Amino acid sequence: MKVTRIDRRTAKMLSHELEKAATIIAEKYGLKVSKKSGSFDEMRHTARVEFSVGENADGKSSNQVDFDKYCSWYGLKPEHFGQKIALDGDTYTISGVRTKATKNTICIERVTDGKTFVVSEKVVQRILGIKHTDPFGVELPEVN
Repeated sequence: MKVTRIDRRTAKMLSHELEKAATIIAEKYGLKVSKKSGSFDEMRHTARVEFSVGENADGKSSNQVDFDKYCSWYGLKPEHFGQKIALDGDTYTISGVRTKATKNTICIERVTDGKTFVVSEKVVQRILGIKHTDPFGVELPEVN
């Protein structure tokens, strides 16, 4: 099959093929691969995959290492990683942070199906009962 124009269906097909090929390489080197966002127009498709080490020497995933490093930005602590929370009738596990996001900075994973969602740190803080304080430890009023 020769592609003469790239549409959404073709871009999805190419991304899927790239992910399959990258998975073979990842398995060879003991890495994980994940498909990242891409873009396309009529003439070109940019697809991205990311290779990552599954766990570091301490047995922590890259998500956990990042969470440990940046969780204080969001009023959380390293021990909150992996903690289960209840939200809208479902149970979720706190699974990461999105440092480049300006809102919905906390990643949570639904326990029933493993699907990942993002929520604001304020939602997670409220569920965990974390008080908002300034750098001097003075409690701040809740802001919606």
